[in-house]
Amino acid sequence: MKKFGVKILIYLVIIVFGFACMNNEDAEPSILIARSIFQEDSEGWEAGFAEYEEGLEDSMRLTFSHGSFMASANIGSVSSVIQSGYATNSDLFMFIKSQISNLEPNTDYSMIFNLELYAQLNEKFIGDLTSSNSGSFLKAGSFKNEPGVTVIEDTDSNKRMVVTDFQKGEDENPGPNMVYLGKIIHTDVGDTPLLLIGTSEGSPILGTSDDEGKLWVVVGVDTNQPINQSIYYSYIGVQFRKN
Repeated sequence: MKKFGVKILIYLVIIVFGFACMNNEDAEPSILIARSIFQEDSEGWEAGFAEYEEGLEDSMRLTFSHGSFMASANIGSVSSVIQSGYATNSDLFMFIKSQISNLEPNTDYSMIFNLELYAQLNEKFIGDLTSSNSGSFLKAGSFKNEPGVTVIEDTDSNKRMVVTDFQKGEDENPGPNMVYLGKIIHTDVGDTPLLLIGTSEGSPILGTSDDEGKLWVVVGVDTNQPINQSIYYSYIGVQFRKN
């Protein structure tokens, strides 16, 4: 089977494994693997939204929930966490975050993310989402302290903007603690969502655990077009290897 590297999202049908946050018996002793398959709930993942004008939340239809949906016939019903939003100003960053435990305290790790997700348009979009620099872009990252959002005053527009309190980069460009996993391919309105795969295998993320052996991981979609979309995360796996 072809090996998929960073900056690639493809359609693929595979079997989803269970959740664990423990040493994998088949892996090297120095590797820890955390997995989420969202069978019952969000498994501790929380949502965040950024890069929009404060006060527009209702019109942007920002939601986050756990649920299931019908994928292609050979996959059937899929459980996932679902994040939705309408990028009214052609700019929106939707992300989910989780704190990983059971790491060694104050230790540097190289991390590889492997994701399975579905992306669907909630409304027809008249525009070009096929070019390499237009649409939505999948990213993942790691942070020692909890990542979140803050509100700043935009001196150019005199508007109060909700932005991330971490450097995520713009569109396909990564931030200091984030990597670019690939461009999102949206399923059109009413069509059966198809599975997408994202991996950072070709570009591991570096991170450091805190005094309690914990760190935060983030997965997000950076959008630069006025689209209304839903992202269904059905599997998130993170492999930790001590540096």
